[in-house]
Amino acid sequence: MNKLNFIEKMGFKITWKLICIGLWGTDKIPVQITYAELFDYLEKRLNNNDLWLDEIVLLICEKDNQMKIHDLLCKFADEESSDFKLQERKWRTYLFYNILDNLSDDCLQGLLQLMEFWTLIGLQNESPIDFPKSGDKLSIKNYFTSSTYKQQIIKSKDWLENEMKTIAVQES
Repeated sequence: MNKLNFIEKMGFKITWKLICIGLWGTDKIPVQITYAELFDYLEKRLNNNDLWLDEIVLLICEKDNQMKIHDLLCKFADEESSDFKLQERKWRTYLFYNILDNLSDDCLQGLLQLMEFWTLIGLQNESPIDFPKSGDKLSIKNYFTSSTYKQQIIKSKDWLENEMKTIAVQES
């Protein structure tokens, strides 16, 4: 499924800023979509008598000119009132949803997946998971257990549910 469609299914509004972040990434969110995926999404919206009809037509007319597409997307993003940080949070939520949906059954691998996500996204302080204490061998040994893994999954799912609700409320 197209990532933009999936984000809509999560209950989030698609904005031009969200699209720009998905296409070009940020320091916190890696590139998520291609131009082909964007146009696939936009062409489906075209059939729905969409509010973005004029913008979509402009973009489709420039489909082979990435510089013009870039300029148009930046213009559309600048003109909308959506909050950039909130759009980043939507992508983070989408990415974390996929991590949780594809966690390893092995507690060591699963915990490493969770830790890697929050480390790569650069937001350990906002992470719902606990990290083992650096340099404390006993803490590290006790961390990589099945019971810790189960606790971290529960905390992660709770965080995800709350984050999705918070974003939806802030977007209303």
